[in-house]
Amino acid sequence: MTSVRDRIREMEAPRTVGTADGWSAAELGAPSYWAAMMDFDGWLALQSDPDSPLGRIFGGAGMAEERIRLLEEAGPDSPSDVALVFASKTVGILGHVADEGGVASHADAEILRWIADQANELRLTGQARIDYLRDQGAEALRTIYRDLEVVDYRAGERPSKRDYMARWYRGVDIDRDHATLLSVAHAQLELARTLERSRLQDREILIDFVARMLTAAPSEA
Repeated sequence: MTSVRDRIREMEAPRTVGTADGWSAAELGAPSYWAAMMDFDGWLALQSDPDSPLGRIFGGAGMAEERIRLLEEAGPDSPSDVALVFASKTVGILGHVADEGGVASHADAEILRWIADQANELRLTGQARIDYLRDQGAEALRTIYRDLEVVDYRAGERPSKRDYMARWYRGVDIDRDHATLLSVAHAQLELARTLERSRLQDREILIDFVARMLTAAPSEA
């Protein structure tokens, strides 16, 4: 069987071809393929470098641990990140604006997303953005909901996530949902650790194999 290296050595010089629209394209030649090939030392360095693309792929344990840490810090009794709430006294919550200026809306208040797009075009950020969303959102929604209520949480004590959900989403079990997220995060951590152990084991097997092959190879006279 012809090896990859032998096939590269036998390659002809790359050709350059023209296209119908006036562009030109060059084939990949032997130098490009040689440059793409990696020797054992390069492979070992790639496997050992945590900042390499491969290291980042298999280094998911650190990211999973960070995810768990953030979830534990942001439990049901932690402060909510909601700055504004738009609600109808008869329909209930229509949408909200988060501290960073992001908008979430229900089907009957999609206009809030359009207003958020307008704020993006105006390059509004921070409190100016939230004020814009409050004023424009209230004006637009009052044409549909005469009983519109705008709750601005910036003016007083910020409710916890538990209190926020209890007021606006009474059917949601926040403890159960948070426990589910933690369970999924722990499962992802265990999977990441398993993949990393497997990769390290495969690396050690290959290193041992190459070392034995080098030891067994006859030395050149």
